Amino acid sequence: MIRIVLAVAVVLVLAPSAHAIDRNCPKGQTWSISLGTCVKKKAAPKLSAQEKFDRANDDLEGKGRGADPKRGVKLLEDNCAGGHGASCTLLGFLYSRGRNVTRDDVKSMEYLVKACTLNDVEGCYHIGNVAYQIAEYPS
Repeated sequence: MIRIVLAVAVVLVLAPSAHAIDRNCPKGQTWSISLGTCVKKKAAPKLSAQEKFDRANDDLEGKGRGADPKRGVKLLEDNCAGGHGASCTLLGFLYSRGRNVTRDDVKSMEYLVKACTLNDVEGCYHIGNVAYQIAEYPS
C-alpha cells in the first residue's frame, strides 16, 4: 500500500501541469477568449484599432513581457469608445464573466449592445447569453 502511495506521489510531482485548454496558438493566430479557440490574427497597420485589440488580448492572456490585464482592459475601453465593435464585444464578455474585471451584468449588456450596433455579430450573439443569465432583455 505504501508503494502505491509513493508511486502516485512521484507521478504527481513529476507530471507537468495540466491545462483544460491549450492556449499556445500557432504562428499567425491568436487566442480568442470569448470563442475559446485560436483564430487567425487579422493584419493590422501600426496603432490601428485591430492592433490595439490584439495587444489587449495579449495583455489579458499574460503573453509577452510586461503583460498587464488592467492595461488590456483600458485598451479595449478606448478602442470601444472609438467604434471598434470587437473590443466592445470582448469587454461585454469580460464583464459578464467577471474575468479581469468585477462582474457587472449592466456594463456587460451595455458593451454588447454597443458592439451589436457597430455590426459586430459576435456581440449580438452574446446579448442573448447575458440576457438569459440576468433575465432582462434589451429593447
